[in-house]
Amino acid sequence: CSLYIVGDGPLKQELKAKIQDLGLEDRVYLIGVCKDIPTLLSQADALVLSSVWEGLPNVILEAMAAGLPIVATDIGGVRELVSDGENGFLVPCQEPMLLAEAMMHLMAITEQKRTEMGKRGRTIVKKKYNINIIVKKWEALYEEVLSK
Repeated sequence: CSLYIVGDGPLKQELKAKIQDLGLEDRVYLIGVCKDIPTLLSQADALVLSSVWEGLPNVILEAMAAGLPIVATDIGGVRELVSDGENGFLVPCQEPMLLAEAMMHLMAITEQKRTEMGKRGRTIVKKKYNINIIVKKWEALYEEVLSK
C-alpha cells in the first residue's frame, strides 16, 4: 500500500523529514502540485481529503466521478457529497488518528465493497452534478433573482 500526498504548503519540509525519520520513503510520496488530476485519480484506490476548511471541494467531485471511495473530514460542503459508510467515510476535523483509522478501514474492506462505494459516488455525481443539471440550477437562480 502506498500513499501519495498531492499539494503543497508550509509543512512540506517538515512532512518530508517525518517520512524519512519513519523510513517510509518507499511508501509515502509527496507529489506536490499536480495539474493532471484525471490521470492521478485513474491510478488511485481512494481519495483522502484532510482539509480543515472547504466549501464544496471539486477534488471530491472529481474523485467520485472517477469512481473512487472517499475518506474526508466532515467540514463545509463535504457532507453534501460523502455519505458516511455509503460512498466513503467522514471523520471529525483535526482528528488525525480517526482519519488514519478510516483510511485503514477503507483499505481493509474488500475490493468489491470499495468498488461499490465508488460506484455509489459516481452515481451521485451523474445525478446531481452533471453539466445539464448545474446549468438548469443556474438558470433558475438567475430567473428568480431577475424576477424580484
